[in-house]
Amino acid sequence: MEHVAVHQLIVALDEKTGKITSRQKGKWNIGLTKRIIKKLGLYAEDCKLCSEYLFMLKKSVENIGNKTTEEKEMIKHQILLNTIMKHLKNEHKLVSRGSFISMFLLFGCLLSILLGLIGSDQIEIWMLTGVVIGLVAGIVMERNAWKKNQLI
Repeated sequence: MEHVAVHQLIVALDEKTGKITSRQKGKWNIGLTKRIIKKLGLYAEDCKLCSEYLFMLKKSVENIGNKTTEEKEMIKHQILLNTIMKHLKNEHKLVSRGSFISMFLLFGCLLSILLGLIGSDQIEIWMLTGVVIGLVAGIVMERNAWKKNQLI
């Protein structure tokens, strides 16, 4: 799909979301939907499945704000977003926001507990050090993924 069609879909999404409450925007996961539309637009020319997902998202966006079938359509929309996320992660090697930070925070905490138990009795200092190291490493990795355009 061309960049014009992706832009039109984002404009249509903005028009639809202007008519709903902020709570409904959260339920429809509007921010993620926009990011996914942009990523699918990048891969749609080379990937047939991405092009089909864009078409499906267009149909899903048309149902935003429809009072009669809102709950059913919202569930279908979430399932569609999850399916697209799996495709983008598996086929195009993209990662979701926060995944590096959470992973490295876990590793930092585990490392700090290990060092605290082996090294000294001051496990609090090691915990703080491990969290900071994990957070910094996660931010650096996420920033690199963002620079390489690998974040969803």
